[in-house]
Amino acid sequence: MNATETRIPAIAAAIIADIAQEQLTAHPGASWVRLARATAAGFAAAGVGTAIGSLIAVQGVALIMSLYHFITNRFTIPAIQAHEARGEARSREEGREEGREEGVIEGQERANRAWSEWNQRRLAHEAQGTPFNEPPPDQQPPRKGNPL
Repeated sequence: MNATETRIPAIAAAIIADIAQEQLTAHPGASWVRLARATAAGFAAAGVGTAIGSLIAVQGVALIMSLYHFITNRFTIPAIQAHEARGEARSREEGREEGREEGVIEGQERANRAWSEWNQRRLAHEAQGTPFNEPPPDQQPPRKGNPL
């Protein structure tokens, strides 16, 4: 027998002695049969209580983990996904709005540059005394590479 195996009977004996002492104190003058029955019942109750307590302690962890996973899968993850979806939609809309604003600014810059270049060519022809037949930028058909 190792040290653990020798401690188990000693612990059981201590529990029995404690229960017997309680029964002697609670029922002075009772017969040894009544005390033996009460002690056995108390020891059994202590054993059942210990078994139930152990079951709750061991299985309680599994129950708590199961509840944790249930709550996480049922409520937490969908809430996070919904929040992210709202954030992504908001971010997409903000990105589109920012793109529109940048597009407007870029379009204005292109138009200003086209008019400025057109006017420089017009002034150069005027200074040389040559005719300038190029239509203004807003009257030219749009084509690839054309700023308007």
